[in-house]
Amino acid sequence: MRWSLKEAASSIVPIVRSDSDILQKLRTLADGKFLSASDPGVYRMERQTALAGPRRQVSVTPED
Repeated sequence: MRWSLKEAASSIVPIVRSDSDILQKLRTLADGKFLSASDPGVYRMERQTALAGPRRQVSVTPED
C-alpha cells in the first residue's frame, strides 16, 4: 500500500472498539486461571475492574 507510518496508524481500530465482546470473554476465561501481565499473581477480573478508572482517549493526528 506504500503508506507512511502515520497513514497506517490512522487506520488502526483498537479491538476494544471493533469487538469488545471478545475481550470480555477472554477476561472471563482468564479469571483465576492465568498469570496477570500487569500485577503479581493470578489475573482477577474484579481487581482489574476496580482499578480501571476513567479511560483515556488516544488519537493520532497527521502532521503536515
